[in-house]
Amino acid sequence: MDSVSSFDRPDRDVVLLSSDQVKFGCHKSVLSIASPFFSDMFSLPQNLSSSAQPSDDGSTEPDGTPIIPMTEVSKTLDTLLRLIYPVELPTLEDPYHVAEVLSAARKYLIIPASNCLTTLSRSFDTFLTNSPLPAFAVACLCNMQDEVAKAADHILAAKALRGNVLNAHLATLSDTHVDLFMKKGSSASFYRLRHNLSVRANASDRTQEAPTSSLVTEVAVPIAEYRASLAGPIMQSSASLFNRIPPDVVLYTRHDVPLRAHKLMLIGSSPVLASMLDTSTETAADGAAILRLPESAELLRHVLHFCYGSMTSIVCPESSDVDARLLVDMVHIAEKYAMDKILDAMKMLLRTFIVSDPLQTYYAAVLCGWEDIAREAARCSLAIRDPDFTYVTLMEECPASAHAAFVRYYATCKQVLTEARRKRYSRGGGASSFDPDYNFILSGTHTRAEGRPALESGVLLRKTLRALPEEHVKIAEGIYEREINKLKDAYAYARSSSSMLAAPIKYPQPTSLLLNESFQMDLDMHTALDKVELEFVSTILTQP
Repeated sequence: MDSVSSFDRPDRDVVLLSSDQVKFGCHKSVLSIASPFFSDMFSLPQNLSSSAQPSDDGSTEPDGTPIIPMTEVSKTLDTLLRLIYPVELPTLEDPYHVAEVLSAARKYLIIPASNCLTTLSRSFDTFLTNSPLPAFAVACLCNMQDEVAKAADHILAAKALRGNVLNAHLATLSDTHVDLFMKKGSSASFYRLRHNLSVRANASDRTQEAPTSSLVTEVAVPIAEYRASLAGPIMQSSASLFNRIPPDVVLYTRHDVPLRAHKLMLIGSSPVLASMLDTSTETAADGAAILRLPESAELLRHVLHFCYGSMTSIVCPESSDVDARLLVDMVHIAEKYAMDKILDAMKMLLRTFIVSDPLQTYYAAVLCGWEDIAREAARCSLAIRDPDFTYVTLMEECPASAHAAFVRYYATCKQVLTEARRKRYSRGGGASSFDPDYNFILSGTHTRAEGRPALESGVLLRKTLRALPEEHVKIAEGIYEREINKLKDAYAYARSSSSMLAAPIKYPQPTSLLLNESFQMDLDMHTALDKVELEFVSTILTQP
């Protein structure tokens, strides 16, 4: 039963119905004056406004007054209408509520100079000035691009706050709005804020090209050409099976695209689909059972490929790349229909990208809830230059907490490696004769999608990174390089001394501890990193 709002005057000539089914009796003339959107709507010829008879479809009241469904909840509509009508003004204490009403006002083109928009803007600007980070969080959640940019300006101006945001040290800054943003906002939004602050603070771009023109989350568009290459018919290589044994099930997809399959294959692949088939009473003209599923034809086509034993339908045959968003969708549909074999196949497939595309793999693992893969991918991402300032498309889908946790993990890795190095070379009461800087391991020359920018839109890349040596090899190479340089200097000095004294050259000898130094440092590094990774993934995957 519909609730009744305070807008229930008997002389109303239009009813606005909120998304939670509360009716607001309004006046077309008042709404038209406040909003060109409503003015244009009411000026159009339509049965809804001209009918004086009640309808059975819920489009009019019993007295024939037209009902207009709205997407806003009743609380938002009530505040908006109170600011439009000459009635008692509502209280504007909750910034999130103010942002929701302000977004609705802009959506319905409320006149900018009106008291409604002025009051809302002034209220939110006060909150933005006093609490820029919570204001940024609210503005992102409400998709308010102008306010997001203003909040970023205020955060940039506050040096301590800017540092905490860049390092994702939000514990002391957290409030209700920031916590909500960490759960419901996107990693991409938080990344863009950090990237924006870093670029403007340092006056130079530190990272690869990324969508930084906007600080508001934008949903990525899949690569049409890439997906088209995967959209072949089911069991194309074994089409004779469908000729010998006619399919006896028709799956109708989200847009009523029919996909034919065999009942036994579906029953063997999914107990959920088996139960649905047992209770289905709808049949096609040829007697085939009909199932109506809410998923897209593209996704269900891949599911059927797996049901028939094709484990590579989502893998691009030319490059072996995989659409990351498609893989995540496959995992979610497999979980929904209890298709364990598909889950195992997707997990095995994602593991193959841990080294070649660790960042995209990390965010994919977070979306799939696979802690072990997320941990391994985060560890491998240390081989990428500035991974905490590197964009991947799946950030658009992940909660902001995933990016914040990764940033803190990366910062902690740098810290513990520096500490391990300090301890190693402070033993024995002094520094080693050669004291290499092991932080170079965390600032490698590799970048994601190097040489292949056209595939940046959400594809797990198979060959993006050159073959990376193991950490102990990189450490050994670093020590060798520094030792060789030291020997070169010593050799030059020996030659000059010998020429001055007319004596034989005493060639310098390399240290006998070279290999032991390399592998011991490798052990220290791995021990230190192992202590970091045990904590960071759980902070992402255990969130409600």
